[in-house]
Amino acid sequence: MNVHWMSFDVRKEDAIEAARLHAKRGAHADAEYIYGAMLLSWQDDGAIWLEAGEIAAAVGDLELACERFRHAVNCGEADIAMRGLNLLGKALLESGQMKEAAQAWFELTRYNLKSKEAWAGLTVCGFVTGRNRLAKKAQKRLMKCASQSTRRKLLAELWAYATAHRASQIGQSISHSKSILGDLVADACNTLGRARSEYPMRADVHFHYASANRWLGEKVKAMRAIEDAVAINERYKASLALKEALQLAA
Repeated sequence: MNVHWMSFDVRKEDAIEAARLHAKRGAHADAEYIYGAMLLSWQDDGAIWLEAGEIAAAVGDLELACERFRHAVNCGEADIAMRGLNLLGKALLESGQMKEAAQAWFELTRYNLKSKEAWAGLTVCGFVTGRNRLAKKAQKRLMKCASQSTRRKLLAELWAYATAHRASQIGQSISHSKSILGDLVADACNTLGRARSEYPMRADVHFHYASANRWLGEKVKAMRAIEDAVAINERYKASLALKEALQLAA
């Protein structure tokens, strides 16, 4: 993209629309360029920090994504902070920082004690780390604030993030719930499979699909998907690590 957004006056609304358009069509580098420029001009706009964080997460730069989500949380707007904490929890979960992810979702419950996203996140963190008391408490809270279909959808999505980092350990630490988790991960695979067709240029979608399939033992599907992720972003560290692990296990 040849447009230099900082070289002349551009309305915030126009810049956001352009960035979203690039993101929608999978041109994440162009979207990142525009968001980077916007963050310099509108540093106190939490919504822009959130969207910029989502772009970073989409290409696998989880460290940058977390940095941007934290900035959004600190912008002072409650609704932005709540969205930011949930996105931060997901990014931390994906990167394997379970304790930090749980802290983000605990913080979210301080804003909204009935946040189904927070309790779903804490349920997953509890099970993954073997903290059964936390998992059961969070699960009870989740049952009070979300329908069965909503709970299943939330947990399936988060298991896809959790399996991304530690697929091999999850089955061992929570074997007592293996059948339930298998169903959840299978649900996640179905959802991510559709997303792969809808968003073919999102490296993170291919990565999560590969991770979930690895957990289910579908190594061929996992390898195909991870190759797609690496082809989109050859610097996606988690994808490269998963590809290497799959190759070693072949």
